[in-house]
Amino acid sequence: MRQTHRNTSSQCEAVEQVYDLTSADHALVCTPLFHVGGLQLILLPVLLAGGSVTLMRKWDKGEWIERSLAMRPTVTALVPTMMIDIANACAEKPITLDSYRVCMVGGSALPPGPLKRFNDSTGITCIRTVYGQTEQNGLCSTEPADETPRYLTMGKPLAQIIEWQVVDLDIMEPVAHGSSTVGELWVRGDALTPGYWNNPRGSAERFLDGWFRTGDMVTVDGDGYLYFADRADDMIISGGENVFPQVVENAMSLSPLISEVSVIGTPHERYVHQVTAIVVPAKPEVTIEDIAAWCREHPDLQGLQSPRRIEIVEQLPRTPNNKVDRMALRKLFSSSLPGR
Repeated sequence: MRQTHRNTSSQCEAVEQVYDLTSADHALVCTPLFHVGGLQLILLPVLLAGGSVTLMRKWDKGEWIERSLAMRPTVTALVPTMMIDIANACAEKPITLDSYRVCMVGGSALPPGPLKRFNDSTGITCIRTVYGQTEQNGLCSTEPADETPRYLTMGKPLAQIIEWQVVDLDIMEPVAHGSSTVGELWVRGDALTPGYWNNPRGSAERFLDGWFRTGDMVTVDGDGYLYFADRADDMIISGGENVFPQVVENAMSLSPLISEVSVIGTPHERYVHQVTAIVVPAKPEVTIEDIAAWCREHPDLQGLQSPRRIEIVEQLPRTPNNKVDRMALRKLFSSSLPGR
């Protein structure tokens, strides 16, 4: 990935401004510095503001909790997996971490179930969803610090460094704000990479007339807040209908029976692909039928959005960046089962 000085400096300045970072801020950095979420999103902006940082050598939920209690940092950045770890560790004995004023969460979509458990077990309510990609050198959109957080949003794109539009891929035209149409997010601006290193084909595929095609399918409300639907290449076409795994995951994450869930498409004799939920149960005694019965009663899990196949695992496979490895799940569960 090509990266310019302007990419990094504009990104860090924008983060400093949007979160009102000052020399009084102290950041607890637990995300790796080889990742834009560790370097451009938290470390460099806090230092640019004159603040201080504490670096963790590796992720350890116990160390993060201990340092948060003892050092009283004001800023941190987590991925959903880390939030789940912390919530599980503090579930039986909740703590109060009232020093934080900014807790950024990104790297993958954050389902509502784990978010509530994290709030309840730590007392942290200053969560700001962040969205960005390596190509954007970190942050593209977030929830403004001076506005009330909105449910399941990606926030607003940073006007300082990002121009954006949501494009309906069926007609290749921008989607109007407030429309329910799902489109692909396209961006351009100072923070965006000039292209891929020694990969002209990749650059040609992802860049169109100066716009970078993110591959992320979103909707946009009347106030300019973005809402994540799914990755374009993760969408499941079942019985000729588009099903977004994130929508199914959001609904299933609310179940008290489920600790974590990832949804993929697997082969089906009639529907070609079926919605398949890979579940880490909240308790060992939870069965597939228990989960299926809960899903049948949920209003957002009807018709083709209902998981026709459910599998239980001890843990979900992860990439080095702590995201759920959907490719590994597809390989593991690619066999065709009758389903329903």
